[in-house]
Amino acid sequence: MTPPTIHTDGLSYEIREARGRTEFRRFRHFNELAGAVNAARSAREMWLATKTGLLSSALDADYTTALGLAWTVAELPGALMARSLALVAVSHGEVIGGLTAGPPWRIIRQLAPVGNDVARHAIVTMMKIHTLAVLPDYRGNGVGCALVTRAVEIARLAGARVVHGQFDTASGQAGFYGRCGFTVHDPGIPVEFSSYGIPAGHVPGPGESLFSMALATSNNSRS
Repeated sequence: MTPPTIHTDGLSYEIREARGRTEFRRFRHFNELAGAVNAARSAREMWLATKTGLLSSALDADYTTALGLAWTVAELPGALMARSLALVAVSHGEVIGGLTAGPPWRIIRQLAPVGNDVARHAIVTMMKIHTLAVLPDYRGNGVGCALVTRAVEIARLAGARVVHGQFDTASGQAGFYGRCGFTVHDPGIPVEFSSYGIPAGHVPGPGESLFSMALATSNNSRS
């Protein structure tokens, strides 16, 4: 299905999944804009996961079989990629923004020794916004919030129960994430996931604030 075109004052664009090597290469720049560590490696890993058919393969309402297959084929890293996504904002053929999201791999790897069932439950339950960036010339047109909104929609459809992430407190992004519907937590305050059956939490780094959103979904019982 062709993504709907979003029209704002002076700008028309669509939000869709990234396609092809050229678009995934753009994520190196977007990851750098977002301040991500290992920006080039992250973009390459997502491209390789796309080539093998793993990326986003378990991000629909019938995710159970695909997630099991990803785990069988590539174990924990494969399952993480199967529940990850790369979205782009495209205006007149130009990629003007990008977002990557997926299970919080650091938390998942900490849970792995507890057992595969716990790790699998966490992979299905949590979606973390890893990176979000819009080219400077296109900011202020709702592109960033449109990318986030689409990521939340996909997470909800795929049975996730919470979307979360972090930002540098000094960057002033609290208002942005609040407008996108997230609860923005005070600087330095962690987010606990015990209410979702996950014995872990997201602890912000120095100078960071967290944001989170609980999702209502009919698929929760399938995880």
